[in-house]
Amino acid sequence: MSEIADLLEPPEPRDQTRYHVSSLVNEAARVTGNIYYVDADPEPWQANIMAMGRILEYDLRVICHQRAGEKGLIFEPQIIMTLDSIVGTLDGILYDAADPTQAIAVVEMKTAWSQPRNPLENWRYMCQVQAYCKLAKCTEARMPVVNLPRSGPPNVEARLYTLSFTQSEIDENWNL
Repeated sequence: MSEIADLLEPPEPRDQTRYHVSSLVNEAARVTGNIYYVDADPEPWQANIMAMGRILEYDLRVICHQRAGEKGLIFEPQIIMTLDSIVGTLDGILYDAADPTQAIAVVEMKTAWSQPRNPLENWRYMCQVQAYCKLAKCTEARMPVVNLPRSGPPNVEARLYTLSFTQSEIDENWNL
């Protein structure tokens, strides 16, 4: 699966000498008692799940481009931004076609191996997406989520969530 994901979209090299939003979210989760991930090499089945998520994100970008254009917006995928020496790799940013200098919203795509749930209830998602809002200097996010439930009847659902934050929420999260 990883080979297929890499063929569709080779991963960007990651500068291991810098702090990354995902690493800091993981460390904040560990310190605050939330679920965090060990940085060890994933098991083969975990690597396959992560690769499937990358494949679905590749597909979702096509839809993001199309829907953004229909609404007079520009979707710019895969943006790497830095602030305070912290690097974030955003799935995308939406700009108004009339003023492409100011981000309207960040786009953060997720593949969840569960029944659909409100992403506001997922601490990690919110920590990450608010950090990306800080990097992009905006207070909104669009979060397309594809749910592939592991239990119940076999079903796949895709939902688009529109999230708004206050600047103080974003700043507080960044300070964490």
